[in-house]
Amino acid sequence: MATKFNSFIFKAELGKTKLVVWRRFKASGNMSISYFMGVIKCLFRMDGGHGSILERIKINSEGRRYKKQFASMSDYPDLNPYDHILQKEVRTLIGEDKRKAFFTLCYGEKWVDVTLEAVLDEEMSEDAAVVLDGQGYGLVDGYDTDKVVREFAAKKGNDFDELKRELGSDFDFNVCSVEEENERLKIGDYNYWIY
Repeated sequence: MATKFNSFIFKAELGKTKLVVWRRFKASGNMSISYFMGVIKCLFRMDGGHGSILERIKINSEGRRYKKQFASMSDYPDLNPYDHILQKEVRTLIGEDKRKAFFTLCYGEKWVDVTLEAVLDEEMSEDAAVVLDGQGYGLVDGYDTDKVVREFAAKKGNDFDELKRELGSDFDFNVCSVEEENERLKIGDYNYWIY
């Protein structure tokens, strides 16, 4: 008999940046895959018009990892077809066993590695996601995040004055405010974050 999973705990880590940025979050097993992708993009501030692809990391018999595309979405359907799999539930990503699962969400030049950490027998509404802890701010829309961090450390640079007005001169890119992340998840328009 198949086990009915109610919720999951994931750890998601932002790739291709010198900053260590990660979020541990709980998500409903009944959440749609498209919504799940939107949640991840929201948590790392992945703004803009890039398509996104969710890949399942498989491990072959020799123990080597390889990527297999699971779902994709884009404003350009001829590049990344909007697959019906996106409307299935997150539990579809996990399968019917409780082994660890690994995923990568690719978004333009950036990516997020996602690892399943726990399976919970706990009811959550289908659109619920909650950040438990984390580190780092995420991406700065429209900027090279590593360059911005260097400029803030040096207190000078091409973009420093503009970003200082926007973020504040004492802004710390290493800090993650769990309260702020959860507030954004509550009010987030996931139609905005999905693409």
